[in-house]
Amino acid sequence: MFEDKNGDGVFNTLDQNQLVNLDPKFYGGLMNTISYGQLTVGILFDFRKQKGNSYITSLPNAPGYGLINHPQTMLARWQNNDAEYQRYVAAATDPAYQAAQRFASSDGAIVDASFIKLRNCYINYHLPMRKKTWVQAVDFFLTAQNLLTFTRYEVADPEIQNPFITSPMQTTSLGIKFVF
Repeated sequence: MFEDKNGDGVFNTLDQNQLVNLDPKFYGGLMNTISYGQLTVGILFDFRKQKGNSYITSLPNAPGYGLINHPQTMLARWQNNDAEYQRYVAAATDPAYQAAQRFASSDGAIVDASFIKLRNCYINYHLPMRKKTWVQAVDFFLTAQNLLTFTRYEVADPEIQNPFITSPMQTTSLGIKFVF
């Protein structure tokens, strides 16, 4: 429900007030390393309980107005009464355009952006040399970053909250380390 806070008969930015705190309620991580014989496995989970802006707030215009691609979730647009997103608009004079702009600046566009991420994972196998050589040991390792994200936040990375910005890269490294 929109309210004309200053009583001038116009809904605009002067009627807005901040009601939602987007700071994380809590955050943390869980790290564990397990070793068995020559094998070592390590993981790091990162979590955050927070609210964030929905996809609608990142759009420069109302859905359908302007030439930008939309994610698949926008297929749930208005076609019946229980749609997740409003109908597309083709003109700024359409009442749905103003409704979309108002919605994007309201607390209706605030969603749960909580997440749990598997930030880092590594596996290492340490192979000591049995005979006396100039190489004392060889380590075989596999490391990976940003492997999994568990979230209900749609469209973008919940850490970034903008589908037009690249989320943290998923990287994997495989290697051999010689110990002299």
